[in-house]
Amino acid sequence: MRSGLLTRLSEFACRTQSTNWILAAAISGTTLAPVGAQEIYINGNPDQVEIEGQQFLAMERYERTSQPAPIKNYYQELFGNQLEASAPTVPNKMQTATLMRPIETEPVAQAEPKNPVVLTAQYEYAPASGQVFTVTPVSATEKSESSDELPAWARSAKAGFKPQEKSASPAVTPVKAMNVSMPTATLKIDTPVRIDEPVVTPASAPVAPEVSAKPATEVAAGPQNPNVKVEWTSKEGINVGQESSCQLVVSNSGSSTAYNVEVDARFPADVQLISTNPAQEQLVPDLTWSLGNIPAGETRSIQVVLVPTQRGALNASAEVHFTAAAQSGFVVREPLLGLSITGPEEVMVGDPASQSVTITNPGNGIAKNVRLDALIPEGLEHTRGERLIMDVGSLNPGESRTIRLALAAMTGGDKVIQVSASAEGGLLESSTSTMKVIAPSLTAAIDGPGLRYKGRSATYKLKVVNDGTIGTSNVRMMHKIPEGFEYISSNRGATYDAPTRILSWFVGKLEAGKTAEMEVELNASQIGEFTHYVRATSEHGSTTDTQVITRVEGASALVMDIVDLDDPVEVGNETAYEIKVRNEGSAAAEEIGISCELPEGVQLVKASGPAEYVTEGNLILFKPLPSIAAGQSATYRVFVVGNVDGNLVFRARVTSAASPEALTFEELTRFYGDVR
Repeated sequence: MRSGLLTRLSEFACRTQSTNWILAAAISGTTLAPVGAQEIYINGNPDQVEIEGQQFLAMERYERTSQPAPIKNYYQELFGNQLEASAPTVPNKMQTATLMRPIETEPVAQAEPKNPVVLTAQYEYAPASGQVFTVTPVSATEKSESSDELPAWARSAKAGFKPQEKSASPAVTPVKAMNVSMPTATLKIDTPVRIDEPVVTPASAPVAPEVSAKPATEVAAGPQNPNVKVEWTSKEGINVGQESSCQLVVSNSGSSTAYNVEVDARFPADVQLISTNPAQEQLVPDLTWSLGNIPAGETRSIQVVLVPTQRGALNASAEVHFTAAAQSGFVVREPLLGLSITGPEEVMVGDPASQSVTITNPGNGIAKNVRLDALIPEGLEHTRGERLIMDVGSLNPGESRTIRLALAAMTGGDKVIQVSASAEGGLLESSTSTMKVIAPSLTAAIDGPGLRYKGRSATYKLKVVNDGTIGTSNVRMMHKIPEGFEYISSNRGATYDAPTRILSWFVGKLEAGKTAEMEVELNASQIGEFTHYVRATSEHGSTTDTQVITRVEGASALVMDIVDLDDPVEVGNETAYEIKVRNEGSAAAEEIGISCELPEGVQLVKASGPAEYVTEGNLILFKPLPSIAAGQSATYRVFVVGNVDGNLVFRARVTSAASPEALTFEELTRFYGDVR
C-alpha cells in the first residue's frame, strides 16, 4: 500500500515545479503551504511553460472548479503509525514562499492524536510569467517581527491563518530518510543558534582566565599570552526530528599554553541529546568538558549528536574557562650580615679601651639600611652615652665596614660590650666582647661612737686598705664632718676646710695589701642623728666609700626654787609661796609633775600656775606639764593662811619622764601671834 501511495504521490508531484519541496516535506513530515507549485510562463505565453529548463505546451490552464479536497495524511499512508499512542502531537510547520499573487487556502486540519507527525500539502498549478521564486525559512520567534517586511497580500493571507497549538512537551521520533533521487540543499551553520537561518557569529574576545590556587608547573618564562576561542560549527543541516551533528571547536590562537581548559555548554529544553564525544555520564542540558591543557596553536573538538524537537532558534551557548600561567625568570639574591668585635682583652683602669666593630655582607644581595647598635656597660665610658646607634648605609655583596668605638676604662672588673647589626628584610646579627679592666682595690673604714651627749667630745679612727693586686699612687682620704659636730683636732697633717666641712688627708702611694690610719676628735654640738661620710680615692680611679652614724642626745636637769613671799607672817594673815621649776639641762624635760604638801596649821586659800590642780587633804596636786625646754622654767604660786604659831615647813616635789623619782624641796616660814 505504501508503495502505491508513493507512486501516486510521485506522479502527482511531477506535474508541478515544486517536486523537490513536496518530496522533502513528505519525507521529513513537514507541512507545506499550498503555494509551493507554480509555473513560469515563457515570453508571457501561457501555452508554453518552462520547468527546469524544458519547454512543453500546456493544452489548457488548470483551474480549480470545486472545493479543495480534504487534506490527507500522506505520512501515515506512507510510513504508517510508528509512534506510541500516548506520545504528544507535534505542531505542523508552515513554510512560505514569495508568490506573484495570493492563493486562498483553507486551515490545515488537526492531526489525529495517534499520528503526531503528519505530512500535509496543498498546491495549485498556475502557470505564470518567467519568475524565479525563493523559499525563505522563517523561525517561530520572528513571525511577528517580520510581518512588516511581507507584501500586503501576504500579510492579509497570514492574518486569516490560525496555526495549530503546540503541545506542552512534544516528542519527536527520528525518521529515516528514504533514498529518493532529488537535489538536496545543504545549509552550513557556523554557530547553530538558529535552525532555519544562519547566524553570523561575532569574533570571540579572550576570556579572562580564572586564577588557580595552585601554581602551574613547567611553565615557560617571559610574557604569556594564551587566547582561547570557542565556536559552534555544523557540516550538515539541522532538521526537526532528525539526528544532527554539530561540533564545539575550542582553539588556542595565543602564543602560550592555556591550562585547565573547561567548556560549559547549555542546550535548550527543545533539544534531545543523543551522544557526545568526549562522552558524558548523563546527557543533561548543562554539560561540562575538561579538556586539560591546550598548547598554543592547537585545537580541541567536542562532537555533539542531538535531535531538535521544534523548528526555530536553537539557542545553545558555550563558555570556556582556562588558566594562564607565567614563570618568572628572576634571580633571587640573598643578602647576609656578618658581625665581629675586636679589642684589648685587658686594660688598666683609666686607660683607653677602644673596640673595633666590623660588619660584612657575605651574601650575594645588597644589604640595605644597615644599622649598628652598641650597649656600653657600666665602668666603660663613651662620649655619646651608654647606647650608640649608628647608620652604616648599604653593603654590597662581599663588602665590609669597620666602626671604631672610642671607650675609656673608668672602673675595674669584667666588662661585656654588646653590639648588634640589622638591615632590611629582618636581617639581624649580634656579637659580644668581654674585657677585663685591672684596677687597684681600696677599702675605707671609720670607727666611732654611736651615741654621744650634747657637749661631749668623740674620737673617730679612719683607715684605708689597698686590697688589690697592684699598688696605687695619690691615695687620698676624706671625712665629711656633719653639722652636729665641731672639729677639734686630727693627726697626719690633715687639712680642714670649714665652708665644706671636709677634713682630708694625703696618703700618697699605697702598695698592695698596705693600710693607712688616721684619727680625728670632734665635739657634739647639737642633739640629733648625724652621719659621718668617708671616701678614699687613688689616681687610677679606684674609689671606696663608707660611713658611720652617731646619735647625739641631751640630758634634762630640773631645778626647783621655793620662796615664801612673807616671812615671818602673823597668824591669821594670808601669805604665798612661789615655786619656780627650771630646766638647766641640754634636753627638754617631759611630763613634769608638781605637788605641794601644806604643814599642820596652814590652810590653802588658792593656787595658780601653768596647769590645773586638785587638793586631797593637805596635798596640792598640779596636772603634769607636757615639756619644759632646756633653759626654760615654769612658775606656780600657792596662797595660804597660818592658824598656829611656830616655824612651819612647806614642801614641794617635782617628777619628769627622765627622772621618775620625785625630787623634794622645802621652805621654812615663821608664823607668830600676839603675846600678852
